[in-house]
Amino acid sequence: MEEFFNAVCRGDGAEVQGMLNLYDNSVLDVPDELGFTPLMHAKLPGIELLLLINDHKVDVTDYNGRTALMYRIIDNSDVWLFYGLLKAGSDILIEDDEGNSALQVAITTYQEHKLLAAWI
Repeated sequence: MEEFFNAVCRGDGAEVQGMLNLYDNSVLDVPDELGFTPLMHAKLPGIELLLLINDHKVDVTDYNGRTALMYRIIDNSDVWLFYGLLKAGSDILIEDDEGNSALQVAITTYQEHKLLAAWI
């Protein structure tokens, strides 16, 4: 599994696709030791898209109750990363362990424009 996470973090699309083919998508929703899924680690639109088209569950939460969408907001990611998650059905109202939703985090970090632009 560590190889898969490393390929996702590096943004190595060919290696990610090869592993998805090899493992028959069984690696998509397996979290690392902190509960982070590959989608939470994906920082490039192409890698995120590879994971999404292979049926990665978008609203899996980590040990803090945060989703991949929340991490895109926290990381101040590109609007295309927001778009992919929202298009795949990510719920902007799921609350983490502190009671914050992705929408609330976007508003408090002045990124609501990205969330809204991706949502429209």
